[in-house]
Amino acid sequence: MNRNGRGGRLDTAYSGILRTRCCVGMAVFLVLALESLAVAQASVDTVAVSDTRSSEDAARRWLAIVDSGRADQSWDSAATALRAQFDRQTWERIVRAARAQVDPLNARRLVSTERLQSLPQVPPGDYLLFHFSSTDRSGAPVLETVALSLESDRLWRVLAYWLRR
Repeated sequence: MNRNGRGGRLDTAYSGILRTRCCVGMAVFLVLALESLAVAQASVDTVAVSDTRSSEDAARRWLAIVDSGRADQSWDSAATALRAQFDRQTWERIVRAARAQVDPLNARRLVSTERLQSLPQVPPGDYLLFHFSSTDRSGAPVLETVALSLESDRLWRVLAYWLRR
């Protein structure tokens, strides 16, 4: 055996143990890192899903107000930017005129959702667009789009509403 620790059997055995411990240590680190990443991603996904669900609920509640003919209340619960763009009476006229062509709508179904950071004519922000398919009183297809913005109070509010036949 070599006592100075250079090149002897003890060195070879010791370095083999160190390599094994190092590899095991790296493997444990990688497993823990991947678990942390998976947990973080799962929590982000959960937030995104719950965020989308709450915003879809907000869109559906707002549509129920419009469906019931309460255009004035739809303005009250709308996003700040929508209320800044239209006064209450103008908004009521727009909604009533648009809905008069299709009311009553039947069996609304969510077709798609889009998350955007920008929309035309509004500042950058957090926006969701919900596209709903329905039929009008004559059975003709109608596509409704409801755009929501995340307001400073962290609530989703309707920013825009479109009907397309």
